Amino acid sequence: MKNKFIKSIMMIFTLFILISYIPVQAANVAPGGSFSVTLACGSIEGSVRFDASNATITGGTGDSWCDRNKTFTITATAGSQGTATISMVGVDATNVSDLSDYSGKTINSSSVSVVANSTPSGNTGGGSGSGSSSSSGSGSSATTPVVDNRSSNNNLASLSISEGQLSPAFSSDVTEYSVELASSVSSITVNASASDSKASVSGTGEISLNAGDNRIEITVTAENGNPKLYVINAYVDETPLIYVPYGNDELGVVRNLSAVQLDGFEETTVQIDGNEVKAWRSPARNITVVYLQKDDEKNFYIYDETKGVTSIYRQVALLGNTLGLVDIPEELQERAGMVYQELTIDDVTLMGWVYEDKSFSNYSLIYAMDDMGEYRYYQYESTQNTLQLYSGAAAVTQEDYENLVNQNASMQLYFYIALGGCVVLLLTTIYGLVSVSRYKKRLLSKGNEINDMNKAD
Repeated sequence: MKNKFIKSIMMIFTLFILISYIPVQAANVAPGGSFSVTLACGSIEGSVRFDASNATITGGTGDSWCDRNKTFTITATAGSQGTATISMVGVDATNVSDLSDYSGKTINSSSVSVVANSTPSGNTGGGSGSGSSSSSGSGSSATTPVVDNRSSNNNLASLSISEGQLSPAFSSDVTEYSVELASSVSSITVNASASDSKASVSGTGEISLNAGDNRIEITVTAENGNPKLYVINAYVDETPLIYVPYGNDELGVVRNLSAVQLDGFEETTVQIDGNEVKAWRSPARNITVVYLQKDDEKNFYIYDETKGVTSIYRQVALLGNTLGLVDIPEELQERAGMVYQELTIDDVTLMGWVYEDKSFSNYSLIYAMDDMGEYRYYQYESTQNTLQLYSGAAAVTQEDYENLVNQNASMQLYFYIALGGCVVLLLTTIYGLVSVSRYKKRLLSKGNEINDMNKAD
């Protein structure tokens, strides 16, 4: 009797498992319609997530932990025509029947057919899921899908612009166009109409343009809310319209300044030939700069509304120093014992000086503006890769040092020779005086003797 009871229980359990795997016909739902599915964990335990294909999950995913035979009811909104599928995927999950890892694997899924103007045909299933396959379920907990009869037409019937020619020619199936415009064009008017009178169009009308590349977006939204994007890539010729003289050159005012900025400077404007031009001002440096171009090369230039352009200004970070590289006046380019040439320091190319003496090839000199607006000389030493203020003292070469030492030695020799001559002369003089004095004494003595002899006679 006991055995029969156990066999009956086992048969009922087996029948339950078999029934759980019998798929049922999926329900039909219109695009944008709401539907629900019930997914079972089966023999899976652990954390899971729910993925949607051609659908958007709107409810039922607050709990994401599977216990054996637990079920989840998921509500979603269908996408476009085709099939919408909701899947349960393991995140950190295990099949407790064989202890296999189900992380990243699909545990269960359920699908509905998305058909325009459809009539519901059955209920979405409650997949049982066992960790070994995906199936449509056999539950009957689905909500009745909503039929959406709104139009999905989001095409344009026409697209035109007031300046230039669209390329390629307009077609409702082509969503991206380009147009090239003259440098004098600052705006265009975009006109567009939808194929469906119930659709709406945005992004038309007068559009302001900058020099260079401009992206114009026109969006068509169908009655059912589905959007479609059309794009016009408009390029405005960047050739300058305002020029300013500098030396023998004519520098053009750059018109496309959308990505131009300068640290430590604030935006301002200056007047050039009666035109207001964007500029940048540094109170600390007491300079104003404008962004100009010579041919295709663009740089900042120091600008004075009285004097015009006075120098280029290239702000660089050089070995921990923020310096402004400027044009070096011709009268400063000649330096005794040095050669004026192009240098590369810390990957920055600039003009400066090197020593003619090859024994000082690791030294060079540059001229730049510091962050307080002072023009200074800096000395660079390449072996230690250091930059410091230049004291103004020229380096002394080994040859110069040796010449100086030899010159000093010669001067010392001349000094001692002269001193020796003076001593000899002095001694000679003293000796002469002594000799004369003695001679005089002998003469005097001899004269006295003669006098005495005469007296005796």
